[in-house]
Amino acid sequence: MHDPVAYSRHQLAPWDIESAWSSADPWMEHGDQQSWRASPGRGSTVTTNTQLNLLPQWRALVDQIEHHARLAWPTLSPAEFRDRAEDLYVSDMWCNYTDPGQPSCPVHTHINPLAACYYPEGKDSMGPLILAGQEVSIEPRDILIIFPGTTSHWVGVNQSQERRRVVACNISLQGVNNQVFAPLAQVMTGTPSFTAWA
Repeated sequence: MHDPVAYSRHQLAPWDIESAWSSADPWMEHGDQQSWRASPGRGSTVTTNTQLNLLPQWRALVDQIEHHARLAWPTLSPAEFRDRAEDLYVSDMWCNYTDPGQPSCPVHTHINPLAACYYPEGKDSMGPLILAGQEVSIEPRDILIIFPGTTSHWVGVNQSQERRRVVACNISLQGVNNQVFAPLAQVMTGTPSFTAWA
């Protein structure tokens, strides 16, 4: 039996992802995401520009995520930073989409204090989020899951007949270097760590 994994579930207000998704801006290349996208075992998942949080058409979603991150912070934060909820902000954000029958991201972690995934469709058959080896339901639609970024996480095969879409982000603290959270990383032995993304 596993110990319970720390995470928080939030129902977001409906958001017009189609308008933002259809913009050309999210498909700009950014940083080293190209190398991850092309890595073995990546399947047909495509990753967008990782700075969607800076684009105006994504601002309404960023505002919702930051609001819910502050609500979740008291139960997910390290004790020494518990009074810093107002300093949380989305530091980077991207979209992944994965075709039916394809795997998504391998197990990894970040060094940000929080990470979050938003599921506009919200169907477990598309591949539940797996936190430290435990499956977390992504139903119903418009669900946001927030968890410590230092928790190992990944997604399995998309077993639905639809393209799986997820908006993922890292959440940081103003004025705090993310390296202070690095010792908390919980990556499984023998699996890759992507802490450099943070």
